[in-house]
Amino acid sequence: MIRAVLFDLDNTIVDYIRFKTTCINAAVKAMIREGLPLSVEESREIFIHIFKRTKMEERDIFQKFLKLSINKVDPRLLAVGIVAYRRARANAYHVYPGIKKVLRYLKSRGIKVGIVTDAPRLKAWIRLVEIGLQNKFDVVVTYDDSKAEKPSKKPFLMALKKLGVRPEEAMFVGDNVDRDVVGSKRVGMTSVFAKYGEVLLFRRKKSTVEPDFTISRPTDIITILKKNSL
Repeated sequence: MIRAVLFDLDNTIVDYIRFKTTCINAAVKAMIREGLPLSVEESREIFIHIFKRTKMEERDIFQKFLKLSINKVDPRLLAVGIVAYRRARANAYHVYPGIKKVLRYLKSRGIKVGIVTDAPRLKAWIRLVEIGLQNKFDVVVTYDDSKAEKPSKKPFLMALKKLGVRPEEAMFVGDNVDRDVVGSKRVGMTSVFAKYGEVLLFRRKKSTVEPDFTISRPTDIITILKKNSL
């Protein structure tokens, strides 16, 4: 019997790629208007190149972009890009359709819900507040809480301990097989691959580890619980 369902945050609860794309596009267009000698498409390719080699939350992402695009960090263009990004950020967060319905269903069945994310604590909570779900989870474990990134067992075990449930009584839903599925299966949880949030840019290499279930939309979680009497 499933007593708890834990979720990854980015690209599972929050459409983080949509958020990032919206903000980066706003920054690029602002820098182009200010004189950046590139097209939107050329700029996009440079960002993709950067993202393939670093984290999407890298603090100096615009500095790296400018170094690659114009061979220097122009402080005027840097400031323009950062301001445009911040202005776009306020309304760029979106929850995946169906997530709120799933949370209501789980709560109605007395199933505990939580989040295990590699995001920093404050950024994770900001995202939850932005989408209005800051009070909907029984536990939120961030990188700052566990000091370990998935697929380490540590953040999963920390969340389970806080919820008071055994691994076999819990399900984990995430968009990254190598981190979410591998990590949750290591501790004995039922693993669910959220294919709807898979980022094609970072699509996994063929893995010998397979999820227990694969879903194409959040509401498939309800179907899994009902059909499998979990």
